[in-house]
Amino acid sequence: RVGHMHGAGTVMLSCLTLASAISPTLLLHVGAPLRVAFGSCRKQLKPQPVWDAVAAQSPALWLWLGDAMYPKGSVTSAAQLREAYAQAGEPALRGVPVDGVYDDHDYGLNDGGVGWELKEDARQLFLDEVVGAPADSARRTQRGGLYGSRTLGEPPRQLKVVMLDTRFGRADHAVPSPGGWSRVPKAGYLAGVTRSACALLGVGSSHSAPVLHEEQWAWLRTQLTNSTASAHLIVSSVQARPLISPYLPISPPISSTSSSRQS
Repeated sequence: RVGHMHGAGTVMLSCLTLASAISPTLLLHVGAPLRVAFGSCRKQLKPQPVWDAVAAQSPALWLWLGDAMYPKGSVTSAAQLREAYAQAGEPALRGVPVDGVYDDHDYGLNDGGVGWELKEDARQLFLDEVVGAPADSARRTQRGGLYGSRTLGEPPRQLKVVMLDTRFGRADHAVPSPGGWSRVPKAGYLAGVTRSACALLGVGSSHSAPVLHEEQWAWLRTQLTNSTASAHLIVSSVQARPLISPYLPISPPISSTSSSRQS
């Protein structure tokens, strides 16, 4: 269990690795206790014992925080994303509802952002294969990506889950990431080294660029300022407050009187 929250407030969840057989959960006391399970970074070809542990806790919701699967090799077509989803299959959650957002790998491009040519395919496939969104869902056609929200619990003690799309409108890094370079072996490792070097040397510390599309920012403000929920859970596939990587923060900052913390 990652943490508890009592009463009103805001909790931020960022991408973390789905590696153990014990699922991270958040137990929220908004009236009756409400359990939300979450995870990310599923290597679909490896054993998945974690799902039994998740289902045993009977959460009200499973949230993907990104990378619900990993396509093989460099992605050049939507068919490769579709194949990876087929390999992954549906998690054995015994009827637990599933929602969430993609990150760069299920988006189709390591460290990918606004310029990814298959981003619309990635959006539709995630909503089809992971969320099971209806054909007329606004998340399929709205500008800025597949961000969305849902409310759990009964009034007046409810939890609003606010899910951000941090890939669809994301600008380039201060130093362009080599993570998507198809001709470079282990490009993802090179990208990690590049990020670490930038952090240590302070490269990009003054860089300012959007992560969320302008329309998504307006939607987020509305979701928070017009909400009647007792608590809010904000889902991001990337760190909202990076501890060692100062470049490309989510900006402008969210204005809120609620307390927040990253889990």
